[in-house]
Formats: sequence, C-alpha cells, structure tokens
Amino acid sequence: MLRIDPTNAKLFSPMTPNQQLVEFAHSIGFQLAAIIPSRPSTHLQHLEDWLDQGCHGEMTYMSRNLDLRAHTALLHPGTQTVLALAALYKQEQSDPFLPAYARDADYHDVLRARLKQLVRFAETLVGLPKAAIKARGFVDSAPVLERDLARLAGLGWIGKNTCLIHPQLGSYLFLAEVCLPFDLAAETPPALQPERCGTCTRCLAVCPTNALAKPRWLDARACISYLTIELRGAIPLHLRRALGSHLFGCDDCQSVCPWNRKAPTTIEPAFIAKEAFQPIDFLGLDEPTFRAKYRKTPLFRAHREGMARNACVVIANTRQREHLPALADTLRRDPSPMVRGHAAWALGELGESELLRDAHAAETDASVLEEISRALAEPTDRQPQEQEEGERS
Repeated sequence: MLRIDPTNAKLFSPMTPNQQLVEFAHSIGFQLAAIIPSRPSTHLQHLEDWLDQGCHGEMTYMSRNLDLRAHTALLHPGTQTVLALAALYKQEQSDPFLPAYARDADYHDVLRARLKQLVRFAETLVGLPKAAIKARGFVDSAPVLERDLARLAGLGWIGKNTCLIHPQLGSYLFLAEVCLPFDLAAETPPALQPERCGTCTRCLAVCPTNALAKPRWLDARACISYLTIELRGAIPLHLRRALGSHLFGCDDCQSVCPWNRKAPTTIEPAFIAKEAFQPIDFLGLDEPTFRAKYRKTPLFRAHREGMARNACVVIANTRQREHLPALADTLRRDPSPMVRGHAAWALGELGESELLRDAHAAETDASVLEEISRALAEPTDRQPQEQEEGERS
C-alpha cells in the first residue's frame, strides 16, 4: 500500500488533491474513502419520524441538534466538502458474549489518531494558512448522520438491518468523516451503491427481541445493543431472557447477513481480539478497579453498573450455576440496587429460593425487595423444560 508523507504531500503531482487525500486515507488503514460536497442530509425526515415514535428510548441526545445533523456545514461552519471513511473490523473468530468491535481497544481512540493524520495531510495538501478555518474529523463524537454520508459517498447501501453494507467488505465497518473547509469535490461525484438486500429478511428474522420491526427500522428500546450499553436502568423483565448470552451489544443481524459471509477479516492489530471476557469478570468489581481495567475498551461505555447488570442476566440465561456464589455475593454486597435486583432475578431463574429468602431478610431497598419477591413468587419455567430434556435423553 502506498505510504504518503504528510509533510511532502505536494510532491505527488501526478494525482489530483482529491486522489491524494483518498490514497492517504487508504494508506493509514481506511479501506473505503470518498469525497463529496457538503450538502443537506436526505435522511433527516426518517430520523424525525423515528424520534416521534420514541424509538430512541433514553438516548435523548438523538433528538438534540437536528439542524446540525441535517448539514455538515452547520455542524462545522465553513465546511465545503466531506471525506467519508470506513475501516473494516470483521474478526476471524466469533465470541459467545461480545460483538466483534468490543473485544479489544476502543475503536474511537484508534480512529481519532488516524483522523488527526488526515486533517494534517489535508491542510498541508492545500497549503491552508494558520489563521484559516481548520479541517475536523469525527467518529461517533458529533451529531453526524454518518451512514447517510457514507451512502451518499458511494461506500455502500443501507441494509434492512440499518447497517451500511459494502458489496465486497460487508457491514462490519467503522464509519468516520472529515469536514474540509475547502473544495476538493470538483471531480465526478462517486456513484451511489444500488440497494442489494433483495427479498432477504434474515436479519429481521434472527433478531432475538424483534427490534427490527420492519426493514431499516430499528426500535432501540428493544435492541440488545441499546439494552446492554445505552440503557442506564433495569432491563425490562420481558426482554431479559431474550438477551441470551449477549453481555454487551449484539451482532446477530450482521452475522446472518449474506454479504458478510465472504467479506474479508481485518488485518488491523488494534481491532483483533487479544483477550476473552466472561460474564463473571464483571461481578465483584468496585468502581476504581473497573475503570482501571476497562477504561480503554468499548465496554467502559456501559459503566460498571451496566456490565454487572448484564453479567447477572447472562449467567442466568446460560445456566452457569458454578457462579451461584458470585451472584449471591452480588445480591448481598453490590452498592447498586439495580445490580442487586438483577442478581435476584438471576438467582430466581436458577431456582435458588433459599438464597433469595436469606437476602430478603437483610435487604432494605424497595426496588430490590420487589425483584426478590417477584423471583420467589414466579419460579422459572425453564427448569421443568430442562428436566423433560434430561428424561428424553
């Protein structure tokens, strides 16, 4: 892959500035890159309809700054063109508890470093004076409709699972963009990718919680990624079993997509998993320990309470009875009533009535007492099923 020194950008005269910038983006690890004029989004009405129906749940930030989301020139005044980018993160091996993007370094940190390189290169490329408006890069850090920008740049189409899909690279893509305060889009604009999902509905059918109610419409309130990452309170009772083994996020609607079947895997070391996480890893941690261990990983976004809450649910769903002592200790000692409540639910699912009765006598928080009482009054319906399966075998 061609490497370009940002300090000598103008030496590469055979290529246009547009081509040089795209080539430099490729050289530092972005598999897809294209430049388009800054213009109003075509997706804003869809977003407003989605917000009107409350599909964003507790993500109130989604309803703010709609004017900035509508146009990059308002988000970063002076923007004339946008460099849309995508980096592949597909892994060779799947993980029973975590999606592909959550198994190693926080991709925000990795991509921000690359965006800084791109900004420096772009400004050197055009000889931008020090007093001028600067270029600026974004990755999940601003109100940007990045999938729509990527679509308009020809990087892919929006699939029925709401992900951007590229015909060769699939949908395991991190998206980013650089707002440029100069015109580099004078060349022929990139062609839009045709929508190629056809009649396939595998992503809709596989969703454990039916969050994909219809093509390209994701109700976050039922989405496992929202429930395990963004939601700060208790996971709704009727959705806890549907979480299955999903400790943080969910890749189900991507894993079944035919366009990901032959897509290549990443060769970027920062995106290749080096450590396997287990649900039990998140029980018994205090806040300083959690911060020290997970601050530089995507898991930090769910906070200590969220990861402990998720761990309780997954341990119950995957029937990890060897972790009963940890669940019981969590119910007795965790400082968060929400976490204690989910530990009570998990013990109820595992049929541990005696442990629940002991905890009930010592508990003082009303919400936890309610979870314990419910777990005692409504024994799990899984145990008879397990017994029948044992008898048939």
